[in-house]
Amino acid sequence: MSNYGKRLRELRAERQLSLREVEERGGPSKDTMSLTERGVHKPHPRTLGRIASALGMSVSDLQAELEEAGSPNGLPAPPSPEWALVAPDKEFDLWVKTTDAPDLHKFWIAAGNYSRGIEDAERRAHLLWRVQKAITQFFKLIPVKEIIDKRPRAPVERESKTA
Repeated sequence: MSNYGKRLRELRAERQLSLREVEERGGPSKDTMSLTERGVHKPHPRTLGRIASALGMSVSDLQAELEEAGSPNGLPAPPSPEWALVAPDKEFDLWVKTTDAPDLHKFWIAAGNYSRGIEDAERRAHLLWRVQKAITQFFKLIPVKEIIDKRPRAPVERESKTA
């Protein structure tokens, strides 16, 4: 169990709430809450809001409590490019699947820059393969249509083809 999950479980225990009671108070399902407490996954921001409400806390207070406890999966957030080069595939894949978009983006930028200094082509390719995994997960979390600038554009003046 991660420190993050452990702290979440402690907060629930301090309020003498079972997983089912959290669910009945409008929190996530008992299964989702259990997975979060065990550090299997990091809750979506909306889920975190529902947890805070069920625990009778503000979201900012809950986030502060959990941030003090550390990363939800016990891994560096975001990991250093050096860690990404040596971490076992299973551990790296777990980090990618359980982290949020901002940390994936930070890793993507840092590892991309770091890879330029790696002379060994095999090591560079390995790191870039992992960057690709992070980018793929990033776009699963943030669909492209949400990234595209939605501001109205000025009409493009076209030359008329009158002769």
